[in-house]
Amino acid sequence: MQVLGSYTLEKYQTEKFEPIIYAIYHNKREDNYCFCFEITEEADQYPLEDLLTQYSLNCTDLYGQGSQVNGAMKYLVEVETLSTDKADFISILNFSTILNKEIVNYVKGKYEYLAEKRCISSFYMGNQKVEVPVLAYRSDNSGMVSFQNIYPEGQLTNLFLEDKKYDVECLDGEWTCIELLDGKANLILKDSQDEYFQYIFDLKGFQGVSPVLD
Repeated sequence: MQVLGSYTLEKYQTEKFEPIIYAIYHNKREDNYCFCFEITEEADQYPLEDLLTQYSLNCTDLYGQGSQVNGAMKYLVEVETLSTDKADFISILNFSTILNKEIVNYVKGKYEYLAEKRCISSFYMGNQKVEVPVLAYRSDNSGMVSFQNIYPEGQLTNLFLEDKKYDVECLDGEWTCIELLDGKANLILKDSQDEYFQYIFDLKGFQGVSPVLD
C-alpha cells in the first residue's frame, strides 16, 4: 500500500472538528480523533486490516475505495480512534507517520509481519545477484511504533546497494526479502521444503546464517 500525503476532508473545516496536530482532528460529536490520507490505488484488505488492528483504529466510510473528488479519482482512507484517551492519541499519532511510505506484509517462517518497504537491493551473494525488497520491520501491537527511520536502518540498507559483493556459500532456495530488525539486517531465504533461513548482517558485514525458528 503506497501512501501519499494527508488529505483534508471538507467536514474537517466545520465547527464539529478541531485540528490537533499533524493532520489529526478531534471529532467533537464522537469525541475521538480522526486522520485522513490518500493512497495511490484501491486498498487491499491487507496490510490495511493489519494496520487497523496494530494501532487499535477503525475505518470510517472511507476505506480506500475509489471516489470522485472535484472531478479527479481519489483513493482516501480515514481512520479514527475509539476515544480521546491518551493511549489512543499516541496510537493515531504514531500511525500518522505512515505518510509518503509504502507499507507491505512479508512472510518469515510461519508468520506474516508488517514493514515499510525502503528500496530494492542490488548486491551479490557469491555469484548470485540478489534483488529483493529491503523491509523495515514495523510489527508491534501496542501501537507504540512509528514509521520513522530508526538507527541504524539507513546504514544497514547501504550494505545491499551498489552491487556490493559478499563471498558467502549459500543454500539453494529463493531469496525473498531483507528484514531490518533490532539493529541487524536479515536476508531471508526460502528453500524447496518451505523452510526459512536468515543470513544475518550487522554494520560490520555478514555474521552468519541460522534457521528461522517458529
